[in-house]
Amino acid sequence: MNKILFPLMVLITACLLESCTSGKQAYEKGNYDEAVLKAISRLRKSSNNKKASQTLIESYPLTISWHRDNVEQAKQSNNEFKWERVVREYQQVNNLYSQLNRCPACLRLVNNPVQYVTELNDAREKAAAIRYQRGDELLARVRTNHNRNEAIEAYRHFKVAFNLMGEFRDTRDKLAEAKFLATLKVIVEPIPAQRSLQISSEFFENKILEFIETMTVNELVRFYSFTEANNIGLEDPDQIIQLQFDDFVLGQVYLKEKEVQVSKDSVVLAVIKVQNSVTGSDVLAANILGDSPGKALKYFQAAPVIVSPVLKSDSYYYGTGNNKKVTICHKIPGSLGKSQTITVSENALKHHLDHGDIQGTCNGEKDSQSHQKEVTKNQTSSSGTTSSNSDSGNNTSTSQSSSTSSQSAASTTSTQNYSGSSANSQTSSSVSGQGTSGHTGANLANIQNTTGTVNTTNRSSTVDTEPTTRKVYGTVKATVHVFNKTLSSRGILDFKIIDAHNQRVLTQEKMPGEFVWYTEWGYFNGDERALDDYFQEIVKLKEAYPPPPQDLFVAFTQPIFSQITSKIRDFYRNY
Repeated sequence: MNKILFPLMVLITACLLESCTSGKQAYEKGNYDEAVLKAISRLRKSSNNKKASQTLIESYPLTISWHRDNVEQAKQSNNEFKWERVVREYQQVNNLYSQLNRCPACLRLVNNPVQYVTELNDAREKAAAIRYQRGDELLARVRTNHNRNEAIEAYRHFKVAFNLMGEFRDTRDKLAEAKFLATLKVIVEPIPAQRSLQISSEFFENKILEFIETMTVNELVRFYSFTEANNIGLEDPDQIIQLQFDDFVLGQVYLKEKEVQVSKDSVVLAVIKVQNSVTGSDVLAANILGDSPGKALKYFQAAPVIVSPVLKSDSYYYGTGNNKKVTICHKIPGSLGKSQTITVSENALKHHLDHGDIQGTCNGEKDSQSHQKEVTKNQTSSSGTTSSNSDSGNNTSTSQSSSTSSQSAASTTSTQNYSGSSANSQTSSSVSGQGTSGHTGANLANIQNTTGTVNTTNRSSTVDTEPTTRKVYGTVKATVHVFNKTLSSRGILDFKIIDAHNQRVLTQEKMPGEFVWYTEWGYFNGDERALDDYFQEIVKLKEAYPPPPQDLFVAFTQPIFSQITSKIRDFYRNY
């Protein structure tokens, strides 16, 4: 169904458009001029358009007959200005004639199109003569009675006569005279100066005169300055505009100071380099896990040897302060979730807890102190047995030797690094004895790698790694001192329009104005990084001094100027 309706709607729309553009509808409504013009326009685009051709053939004779009837009716009327209607009828017929002559297809359809040239000129002259006569009569009366309303009427008669015939008799001169008499002449008086402050209102007055000279609200209102009126000898103005400042005050300078505390978090306070070392136990553990000693930091925390005083290093926790020990379950870095029971200084407990360690032993393990006691007990028992059974000092069993060797490795203090260079003995001993880097020597003996049991030695080595860079973050603070200085100028303008003939006040209004001069600057103490963008700009500014009274006067009159111009435009719009 839609496939059938859509083409049908398109066809109907096209037909309606065709009838509209061809002028057929206008012809059927009796708008013969419109029908002829639309048909002409259509035939210019398509010379073979049948509907437009038919419309032009039928409507053109009817429109000519209709205009002739209108001309005859106008001539027979008693209207004083009937010839102006005759002029309009002839002008419409001549316009159709002009349009037909610019359409070749139309000229083939319309034989002998009608044009009224002589008749039009005759009607124009008669219409202009009547207008001239009426204006001249009114102008003669205005010269004696100075009636502005009659002068305005005379001006309009001469203007119509001039538009009909142009230079008809002395129409131009009398048109200018009638306009001068019909124009409302307004003088703008000077503004009295403020002598007490030695302030001149010349700038403000010139701006007012500039506005009224370019204002085009009414062609029959003319403004004059006081000087211009004297120069042309204008002694009888119609109205006077008076402007006077009743009050103008320069206030005192007010200075205010404000102190603001500002801060900013997460600011980089310092960037330091830390030299890291890996002890022999960590080297052994790294070898167990299949990496070289240089990569031991991937699995164990290294002990910093060179640190900045700003940053609390591991030696701060392990090497100084309270020596009381606590047992923790330490998570071995890089060991895929493995953990180990170790004993650390009480000072380092919070540091380990912050990194995920748990206070107490791991599941199924004994702490290092308990383990130490058992090893010592076994050594004592083994030594006693050996002394009683043999005087030649036979070796102990393999398990005893292994335990003794493991304990020795755990308690050995290293004085050499991997390459044989000197190292910090205190730090190395602390790391080895307290298990800072993960596994101690004693516990490493219990680690199984892929090839079997690890045999430890009674030697601890140290490997230096590449130094790392650390950023130290903190809060920065500053105190900002902001100064504000203000100076206000304000006043009131008295605006009057007076009838110059009887001194009657036609309108009066008090127009207030105010301007506040403002400046701001400041300085700060503390860290500049704590300042936001606003305070950054404030501390760059310097103290400024107030402008002179004349500049303040000009600034305060700016809002008054907009009030005056709006008032003048509204008052004289309908004069």
